[in-house]
Amino acid sequence: MFKSYLKKLNQYLGYVKRTLLFSSLVFLTSYNSNVSAEALTIGTGEFPPYVSEKQINGGPLSMLVVAAFEKSNYQVKFGFMPWNRALKSAQSTRIDGTFPWALNTEKQKVFLYSKPLLTFERLAFALKPVTIDLSDKALPKSINLCQPQGYSLLGLSKELIEKGTAVHFSPPNVETCFNMLKGGRVDIVVVDKLEGRNYVNKLFPNPDSVKTLKRVFHQYSNYLLISKKHPQGGLIMEGFNHGLDKIIKSREYQKILFDELGL
Repeated sequence: MFKSYLKKLNQYLGYVKRTLLFSSLVFLTSYNSNVSAEALTIGTGEFPPYVSEKQINGGPLSMLVVAAFEKSNYQVKFGFMPWNRALKSAQSTRIDGTFPWALNTEKQKVFLYSKPLLTFERLAFALKPVTIDLSDKALPKSINLCQPQGYSLLGLSKELIEKGTAVHFSPPNVETCFNMLKGGRVDIVVVDKLEGRNYVNKLFPNPDSVKTLKRVFHQYSNYLLISKKHPQGGLIMEGFNHGLDKIIKSREYQKILFDELGL
């Protein structure tokens, strides 16, 4: 009788062990599924030395975006494409977002904007020893100014064009602007200072033949954009902003910029 009882007890305990083991495995499987990073596709274009398909890890701004998203358990895949396509693809939610873009009233109607990624300065690049008159006394249409498609006309560029002092040329990309400067077809190229210097070093046999005008044309910040039509747009943006705050606080943000750009 006693032996029969012990046999049943052992069978019961074996059942309990197997049940607990199975429950633990189910829990772990469920847990791993819940914590696995959600994949996002983010569109961007060529903006060296900040963002480029040719740079390691897509350039320093791409590294900042990845680091910020990782803090909120998102995994990023970049799609490099023409700027206008990146914007339209993000707006229609064919991709999850796009960066880096400046503040723009029209874009704000259809996009959520992140916290600022980085502050930039736009300067004018001109050939030496050409003198460029930016004063109020400058003659009408005396400056041929190049800013490529996708670059909002802001600050002094906008002022010069609206007053009629400058004629705006808008080719598809920055490289074309600098080739036009080299060929004498435009007088100034207005772009970010590091971006401009990158193209000068790349395209001009003697980079010292190009100067930057002392006056800052515009200071601005760039942002990550997510369409207001995106079903998870608010949640994704909240996660990105939270992650951006964390990498700034931990100084990972500053380290990336210093290591990659010397900033």
